[in-house]
Amino acid sequence: MVSQPVLRCEQELPYSDRSTAGPVLIAVIGGTGLQSLAGYIPVAIVNPKTPWGYPSSPIHILKHNGVPIAFLSRHGAHHEIAPHEVPSRANIAALRSIGVRTVIAFSAVGSLQEEIKPRDFVVPDQIIDRTKGERFAPKELVA
Repeated sequence: MVSQPVLRCEQELPYSDRSTAGPVLIAVIGGTGLQSLAGYIPVAIVNPKTPWGYPSSPIHILKHNGVPIAFLSRHGAHHEIAPHEVPSRANIAALRSIGVRTVIAFSAVGSLQEEIKPRDFVVPDQIIDRTKGERFAPKELVA
């Protein structure tokens, strides 16, 4: 039997109702523009402290078609964190602490191709992964 995750809140908004969130298994890490998409209902805001400090922004828990989804702004709530200052370990640990098991991460970059316009969604067929072989978190935190 899978236990229900406990949401530890440091900060809540008036619409917070953690009892209706249910287990939050999916998270999206992206830019600030993804927080307010049509069809997503705000449920709670949590800001769990981790061994690496707080995440880059409070985690917004939204529901879409009855499914709770956590959203985390990678560069802060107001895009104030530079790429090299993003607390990646705190972000992943915070998501893990609320029960997340799947993370979908979006990145926004520019293009030099005229046919690719702002807001176009592109899946690259070539990628340079500079994290391959690096250990992201200590073994004791990985379940």
